[in-house]
Amino acid sequence: MLEKQNSETKAVAEKQAATMKDLSVSIIRQASEDGKLYGSVAARDVEVALQEAGHKVERRFIDLTTAIKSLGVYEATLNLHPEVHVKVKVQVARNAEGLLAQELEAKGDAKAEANTEMFR
Repeated sequence: MLEKQNSETKAVAEKQAATMKDLSVSIIRQASEDGKLYGSVAARDVEVALQEAGHKVERRFIDLTTAIKSLGVYEATLNLHPEVHVKVKVQVARNAEGLLAQELEAKGDAKAEANTEMFR
């Protein structure tokens, strides 16, 4: 009976994980000129960003290695089931233009990066 229940919850988790493949969430925060956040980004902030993206994941399943304290791109692990884990990209920026610049930098597009300099 427990095996059947476990396999059912694993199947649900795998189905949810499939919808989150290559998922990226964005969080806007105020930061100093050197990129340090006024505060930090924690699992509850990632939970809210995931909900805004249409994915319901409880905070207790979100694993950040540490609290995020500066602008940048980070990785969070969603532990949907003991055997099902999903990596999610968490982008932290000052504003939407900063998110655009991070996206372009991540792609390594030097020409596009030069064009985004006017947003900074």
